Amino acid sequence: MSASSTSALYEILIKITGHRSGVDFYTGWKQIFPSVDNNDVLRQIGLIYQLTDSAKQEIESIASKVSARSTNHWRTQILAALTNPGTHWEGFRKSFDDHTLSYLELQATLIEGKLSDSSISIEVLTEALDNLREAIRLLVDSDIPHEQKIQLVRQLRELVAAIEDYEFVGNPGVFSKFKATTFDLAAVKTMDKNFPEIDELEKGLSILANAIAISSSLKGLAKPALKLLGIES
Repeated sequence: MSASSTSALYEILIKITGHRSGVDFYTGWKQIFPSVDNNDVLRQIGLIYQLTDSAKQEIESIASKVSARSTNHWRTQILAALTNPGTHWEGFRKSFDDHTLSYLELQATLIEGKLSDSSISIEVLTEALDNLREAIRLLVDSDIPHEQKIQLVRQLRELVAAIEDYEFVGNPGVFSKFKATTFDLAAVKTMDKNFPEIDELEKGLSILANAIAISSSLKGLAKPALKLLGIES
């Protein structure tokens, strides 16, 4: 997954415009993006809305070197297509012209040259996911107070969802969810001295922390959060 939202958006549009298929919109979407059902497709479209705004903000950060008119061109086209995709895939696919792809490609190249953050390995995230899912199962079966259990399970499930979204659009929500989850968990462990030791939970969070720490702009996030948990000294 690309480090920048602009590159991730460009890669998604390349997949869409390069996929010719005489099927309905939902079927065409599922042929290139893994989706459980039509509701999942709509959820993914929502993620692209967020990605579009994030890409616009990235480009505005170097506005002196990039034409605002070109940004407005692809943004308007993308939002219009997502808002009203129509019933046929080909109609949706043809909503994006060559100018949109060319502008995004150029801007993505400029943005990538400005960013020092690296993307997180999908293999690493998958390992973290496996551990966190098992941790959720063990937490559900644990004897911690019901209210605390509900809070932690909810946070972990949101973290898992954010990681899954990252694979699709590089969603930065994985970073904020990681922070919220670790601090909530730290609070519960502080209040309840009998909190169960769940190796999978600590391993999953440690894997994710190490992956996040690779990104230069996030080095200050992972270590302090894990120290609160007693995972890092």
